[in-house]
Amino acid sequence: MINNLLFSVFLIFLVSGCTTIYFDNGPAPIKNTQTSEWTHSFNYSFLEKDSPINMKQECNNKKWISVKTEFSFFSNLANGAVAILATIVAGTMVDPTPIWHPKTIKVLCDW
Repeated sequence: MINNLLFSVFLIFLVSGCTTIYFDNGPAPIKNTQTSEWTHSFNYSFLEKDSPINMKQECNNKKWISVKTEFSFFSNLANGAVAILATIVAGTMVDPTPIWHPKTIKVLCDW
């Protein structure tokens, strides 16, 4: 019974809650570079582990074109795994959001 419940909750996490936010700073040039990294936050995303991205450093003093913040399928997968582990340890259902909230941030820079 509890295994079915955990599996159902895990599936719900996998198919829900994916979000993507774009911050654009002009049209994309023909030549560009892109970086990607995970960022981590806790306690309903009020506490962030990582420092803000330094756009000049990230783009090697070139113009940044776009920043994409994404809570994706893989973020949900990792978040769901933490929720299941926390539920097993606590012995009761645990809301995974306050524990850990990973996001992917992609930066598109002028080349």
